[in-house]
Amino acid sequence: MRLTILERARRYIAKCPPAVSGQGGHNATFHVAAVLVHGFALGEADALVLLREFNQRCLPPWSEGELIHKIKSAANAAHLLPRGHLLGGENGSLVSTKPLPPPPPKPAISASNSNPSISPMTSRLWPKPPTPRRRLRRIYPP
Repeated sequence: MRLTILERARRYIAKCPPAVSGQGGHNATFHVAAVLVHGFALGEADALVLLREFNQRCLPPWSEGELIHKIKSAANAAHLLPRGHLLGGENGSLVSTKPLPPPPPKPAISASNSNPSISPMTSRLWPKPPTPRRRLRRIYPP
């Protein structure tokens, strides 16, 4: 018995952990949206149907507008794997067997910071990155 793409996608996201507020809920929901629109190459309407099903397990559930936003964001995001990579070929292999291109290089400096010798990590204007000890001291002063 061959499963439809929608049923395969439904089974895939059923194994994904639910999104929980305060525990990376945005990332979990965005991952599911990206799996639907990019990995399974579903259209936005079909992806939204399945994302609504996933949303029933989320705490708290996302609003309809937020779900639509997740789908659109996932559709417009850059991805390392080719669109439809979860569809599988005839023998179960990936659709594309081409090697992935290297990720684009990160910019050395931002457009708003024209002086490369000043960065948030070296400037005295920026506070030092908080360490666990500093975080605890801010929460529980001595």
